[in-house]
Amino acid sequence: LENVKNIIQQCDENEAASKRVDALLSNYEAKMKELEDLLKQADSMVKKANNQNNINAEGLKDIL
Repeated sequence: LENVKNIIQQCDENEAASKRVDALLSNYEAKMKELEDLLKQADSMVKKANNQNNINAEGLKDIL
């Protein structure tokens, strides 16, 4: 009977640990999605900056 109680207790502890891990993974996933969005924004800004640099370089060629 004591073994059964120990097994039930271990199962309860495992379930609680599983819920904590699930919450941590959900939080991690949300942060990763946010990071992905920020990286996409940064990529877009770099492309715009490169485009503007090319335009400015052409303008300088005309001036010089």
